[in-house]
Amino acid sequence: MVEYGVGETILLSVITCGIFGLVRFYQAAQSYRRALPGGAPNFEWQFWTHLGTGLLGWATVSIFVGVPLIIVSIVIGALMLGEVCAARAELAKRAGVAPMLSSGGTQVTLWVLGEVLAIGVVGLVLLVVQAVQFFQDHNTVAKALERRAT
Repeated sequence: MVEYGVGETILLSVITCGIFGLVRFYQAAQSYRRALPGGAPNFEWQFWTHLGTGLLGWATVSIFVGVPLIIVSIVIGALMLGEVCAARAELAKRAGVAPMLSSGGTQVTLWVLGEVLAIGVVGLVLLVVQAVQFFQDHNTVAKALERRAT
């Protein structure tokens, strides 16, 4: 499992309007799935459905089409993040670092509030806080698994 520079990930995510963060999140989720067969079983369809409905929702910007698509995107994204955090928690438990991680509920709450409030500064701050926690937790699990393997 690869560790990611948290500051680098956040900075490049801001510069690329979130695209770099999505790529790193995808890579992290895939590493959990490889390390934990059967972990996050719905991740693929959730990720692509979240991304597709979100892009379509923002592209249409219509109260009748865009807003419902954005809501669907947020709901599916929350389910996806919860599933990925559950896989991460199981890996952390196996590596003996579970109590050191932020909870999946905290991750999902910060992310949903950040998405809902993303038009304003508060939402963007919440998304950055959530991303920092997510990638710090990812690095904690990666280090623990590496120590356990050696």
